[in-house]
Amino acid sequence: TRTFQITLDGTAASHNTHRKLIGGQPTWERIWNNVLTLHHLGGEYRCRIRINFDNDVVAVIPEFINLLAESLQGDPRFQVDFFPIGRWGGPNDNQLNVVDAERAYPLAFEFGKLAAASGLKVTLHEFMRPTSSVCYAADARSFIIGSDGRVYKCSVALNDERNQVGHLAADGRMILDPNRLALWLESDDYNDAKCQSCFFRPACMGAACPLGRLRTGEAPCPPPRKYIDPAIELLVMQAESSR
Repeated sequence: TRTFQITLDGTAASHNTHRKLIGGQPTWERIWNNVLTLHHLGGEYRCRIRINFDNDVVAVIPEFINLLAESLQGDPRFQVDFFPIGRWGGPNDNQLNVVDAERAYPLAFEFGKLAAASGLKVTLHEFMRPTSSVCYAADARSFIIGSDGRVYKCSVALNDERNQVGHLAADGRMILDPNRLALWLESDDYNDAKCQSCFFRPACMGAACPLGRLRTGEAPCPPPRKYIDPAIELLVMQAESSR
């Protein structure tokens, strides 16, 4: 099945403030029209609409959920997800109006429940399935190829030397550094007593964020583990709506 991910940061007003073209032109209308075109196409596919939010976007999400529900009309090929914007490094980090960490994921689950109540399919609860909360950077089959031919594992630590695990040769082969690669592939629960005794272990295998473990020495828990009660509530809502 073909899969797509399309990002919209809320309604036109909030999205166009956050996601402009390099010349400052808006982008929401074209993306939204493409979503509607995809909805009216036949065939099998899966499309995730990712909604990133900060403090500016939070206020318009209920309005945007209503628009999605009315426009997609229960199309089961579409799912929605809500993700708080984070500070991942760079000179403009302090300018980001991020939601406080203690509120961010509880808000994401509240938005998920609101979307589910509107008839939309929400996928936040799917991260509770076995291995579904394992980071792509911990997957031996997953690599990021930079424009200069360098090979990375993580998309948010491009300047960290440990993340530069190899390079492309002139013939297209990946030349990998096994020691650096091991930092990402072995950052899991095998030697972590806390992870081994955790009820959420089958979902994340201690590898929800290898970068976090590299930087702190401890495995960060994925949001559904930290906020298991709202995650289960959302799971129940989705199960009931699919009956």
